[in-house]
Amino acid sequence: MKNMRIVYLIHSIHSVGGMEKVLTSKANWLSAYPGIEVFIVTSRLHGRQPFFRLSPEVHLIDIDVSDRTRPRRYRRGLQKVLDEVKPDITISLCGSDVFQLLKCGNAGVRLAEFHFPHDKFARKYPGFPLYASLRTKRLESALQGYDKFVTLCKYDLDYYRKVFAEPEKVVQIYDPVDDRTSEVSDLTAGRFIAVGRLSKEKNFADAIRIWAEVVKVHPDWKLDIFGAGKEYKALDRLRHELGMDAYVTLKGSSTSLAEEYGNSSGLLVTSSYEGIGLVILEAESFRLPVVSYISPGGIPEILTDGENAFLVPLGDVIAGADRVCRLIEDAGLRNAMGDKALENSSGFSRDAIMGEWVELFNRILV
Repeated sequence: MKNMRIVYLIHSIHSVGGMEKVLTSKANWLSAYPGIEVFIVTSRLHGRQPFFRLSPEVHLIDIDVSDRTRPRRYRRGLQKVLDEVKPDITISLCGSDVFQLLKCGNAGVRLAEFHFPHDKFARKYPGFPLYASLRTKRLESALQGYDKFVTLCKYDLDYYRKVFAEPEKVVQIYDPVDDRTSEVSDLTAGRFIAVGRLSKEKNFADAIRIWAEVVKVHPDWKLDIFGAGKEYKALDRLRHELGMDAYVTLKGSSTSLAEEYGNSSGLLVTSSYEGIGLVILEAESFRLPVVSYISPGGIPEILTDGENAFLVPLGDVIAGADRVCRLIEDAGLRNAMGDKALENSSGFSRDAIMGEWVELFNRILV
């Protein structure tokens, strides 16, 4: 394999989020791979520290100009970085930089990867279909100019291959799961957890509503929600309105989620849409069975109803509560599904998934 320099573009890595976590994990792994030098170029880090541990071998450069509100100034800053680094491959995570990179030279091979389902904007802005359509078409138009586009799940693969004038540009690679740093759960703790950014698409309001049904039967079980975001006040208000103060806790962001997974007996997922649901794979690696909405995206690809998870229709609070109660009431079922979850997670190990990325890099640099 030839030596290579890889540049990743993202708005920032100071906050907790699946995309930030995956990028940090991939950059750390690649920076330890012989012959690969990794750079993360941010636009809005603004002197803040990365939330997740970043290897000292990864070069972190902040342009300190918003790619969204000052695109031309950002592009000049990005061009300066590219002229200095001279990367073999530059990868956009499809923020606003995805439009500016196409106008830059010295970028090497241009890749883009999208961590959301293809209909993200339609689902994010349901009351504004024209705006959502314009956002979608603008992104898809820009992606045509990239040498390769990596989609996260098979849910999107056929769609993008129909959209692209050159369908062979589109490939699919799942997100990797970091190696465990602690023991798997014995599934005896009287709690479930939910994990993610406190934003509308994660729909933690339904998680609280589900738990309001669960405690009617199992008042000794708790739900802890880990994450931070704009919806904190609304969720806290709902928790209080439903009388869930003693049963549902908003825990904020955690740098030790491994311990939290290991001290839980299940994961609750109520997202309105998901790319792949990194927290699902993480939870499974700690032997947690999952109760999840069947939301648009890759969740049905990584979860099998009745084996490693219970899948319920999007928005069906009563069905979600019923499946949680089944797991609470049947320790044998809980352990059997936990074992299946652990087995399933092994197919998404960081070594296996990053091996696919290295293979892709080698192919495109031939």
